[in-house]
Amino acid sequence: MHLLLTLILLTLPTGLYAALSYPEPRLLTTDIYVVEAPYGGPIASDASIVVTDRDVIVIDAHYTPEAGAALVSAVARLTDKPLRYLIHTHYHKDHMGGNGAFGPDVTVVSHVNSYQLILDLPRRDGRLPDMGVDGKFFLHRNQNSLECYTYGGAHTATDVYIWQPERRVLWVGDTAFLRSLGYMADGYPDSWLEALDHLLEFPAEYIVSGHGPVMSYDDLKEYRDYFAWFLNAVKERIQRGESLAQIKHTLRLPPEYQGWVFSGFLWEGNIERFYKLLAK
Repeated sequence: MHLLLTLILLTLPTGLYAALSYPEPRLLTTDIYVVEAPYGGPIASDASIVVTDRDVIVIDAHYTPEAGAALVSAVARLTDKPLRYLIHTHYHKDHMGGNGAFGPDVTVVSHVNSYQLILDLPRRDGRLPDMGVDGKFFLHRNQNSLECYTYGGAHTATDVYIWQPERRVLWVGDTAFLRSLGYMADGYPDSWLEALDHLLEFPAEYIVSGHGPVMSYDDLKEYRDYFAWFLNAVKERIQRGESLAQIKHTLRLPPEYQGWVFSGFLWEGNIERFYKLLAK
C-alpha cells in the first residue's frame, strides 16, 4: 500500500496541484545555487544552477513542465550566460518531468540506461536525454567544471553523481538524504551500499540530495550507517528463514531513526523491495 501511494503521488496530473509557488535559488557557494523544493507538489525535487565562466549547467529539472519553466526563468534572472546542459541524477519523473521547458540549445545528459527506461514508462512527458553517461563524463571549464560518475545501481539503475572539486560540492540524487528513509522500491541493496562508500571518498563540504536540505559530510555518513543497518537487518532475517510478512511484523526502526522523514510512509515498501532481491 505504501508503495502504491508513493507511485500515485509521483504521477498526479499537474492540474490537481495548487498554483506554483517557486522558491528563490539559494547561493550555496561561488556561482552555485540550489533550489530546495518542498516535499510533494509540482516542484517535488531539488535542482541546482551552476554558473561557469562560459555557460550554465542545471542539475535536475523538477517534476512538472511548469516547475521546469520556473527553473529556466530563475537561470535567466541570475545570469545572461547561455544555458547549455541539463544533467539528471536519475530517471524518476520528479527529477526530469520539467525537461520540456528546456530549449533545443540545451543538451540533456542522463545515465546511459535512462533512455530505454523512460521510453518504457506508462506515462512520458517532455524530452528524452540527448547523451548517456556510463563511467565518467567531464564538463571542463575554467570555473566550476563538473565531473560525472556512475557506480552501478543504487537508488535506481540510472544514478549519476556530480562533483565540483574546487567548491567541494557533491550531488548525490536520491542515493542519500538528510535524515529521511528515502524511497528504495526501485533500488539495488548491495550496490547501493557500495555507491555510498564511493561517495564518502569525496572530500565534500556541501552534499546536495535530490530532496530536502543540503547535507554535510557527517550527514552523508549518518545516512550510510542507517542504510547499512537496514540492509543487514533484512539480510539477517532472511537468513533465519523469516517470510516477508514476518519481517514486516518484527523489524522496527531503532530509536535514533524513528523521527526521520517518511519513517511511517515508505518503510514497508522498502522492506518489500529488499526482500524481493535478497531472498532469491
